Amino acid sequence: MSLERTSLEKRVSLAEKNQIGDINLMTDVLNKICGMSLEDYICHFTPDMPYRCAKEIIDLLGIDSYEGAYIPFGEVCRRIRQKCEELPEGLLPDRQLMKVMVYLVPIEQRKKEAM
Repeated sequence: MSLERTSLEKRVSLAEKNQIGDINLMTDVLNKICGMSLEDYICHFTPDMPYRCAKEIIDLLGIDSYEGAYIPFGEVCRRIRQKCEELPEGLLPDRQLMKVMVYLVPIEQRKKEAM
């Protein structure tokens, strides 16, 4: 199966029109992403991230280096979510967890430009 990337603007536009496409395909893609090793996820989705950042992510999450080489990305997401859920309501994650999320999510919030 060959997949091509679609721009975020196009995906948002289609979702707003309720044209979300093949749900089975999307579920399959999400399952594949979650099943990728953390290392493969980083190489594929954040290729600009240097290797030392991947090692830092593993260290920040408290994962030993052997497990870090094989841990699925979905398990990393589960651990991040668990750490966030353990926080008292209204409290933000600590700097380490925030750093991990910034490293792993290849998007950023755009600042509104003054008109």
